[in-house]
Amino acid sequence: MRRIVVIALALSASLLPLTAQASSTLGLSINVLPSTDAAVRKVSTGQALWFVIPPGSSQSREFIVVSSSSLPELVTFSLGFLGRVDGNAVFDDAKTADSNDWATFNPSSIALGPHGSARVSFTYSIPSSTDIGTHEAYLFATASSSGSKSAAEYKVQQNARIAVPVFLGVGTSEQIESDFEIKGLQGSTTGGHHNARIFFQNTGKTPIHLDGNIQLSSAVFKSDVIGPLIFNSG
Repeated sequence: MRRIVVIALALSASLLPLTAQASSTLGLSINVLPSTDAAVRKVSTGQALWFVIPPGSSQSREFIVVSSSSLPELVTFSLGFLGRVDGNAVFDDAKTADSNDWATFNPSSIALGPHGSARVSFTYSIPSSTDIGTHEAYLFATASSSGSKSAAEYKVQQNARIAVPVFLGVGTSEQIESDFEIKGLQGSTTGGHHNARIFFQNTGKTPIHLDGNIQLSSAVFKSDVIGPLIFNSG
């Protein structure tokens, strides 16, 4: 008897993980403070560095930068290019983020004492002529040693860099919100193991990473249920 499979999905959207580059004894971490803006919270959890800004407006987010080093550090902030290869975020220091001219940091650099911390404001100011759309970038926090160069540990220039993904939606939350649909389902049995492939298409303007669980049930025999099966996708 041919069975029809009904799929129940529980999904969540998450962001790319924080990427860090560090060397020697310098080190940093960044804690992004939650957004209280309703438009941001509608399209994300509010914790990650997401902005939702109509043309002609500005918006600020705050983060705390923390030194994990026993050395004094000079930390500078900048915006870098975020590229995509097969859906994965990649660095490219030879290119400039397309939203770079709209970004400012206050302060743009700061001196941290050993294991010190500071709060920084990151503001996007969007020109009124900007088209509705989405932009991605990296927030770079780069630390260099800042102390007496006579000390032995400063004879070799050190640096540490953290890159935090940034998402900017120019427009309202309704204009850029996430949306996706299930395009198809394939099933197969290989070596006695049953496999299912589900095809999603992101029809919205925001990047999404789907994870959750799938429950399969027969449309004929309601008690014939498989799952929930945990899944995630790039």
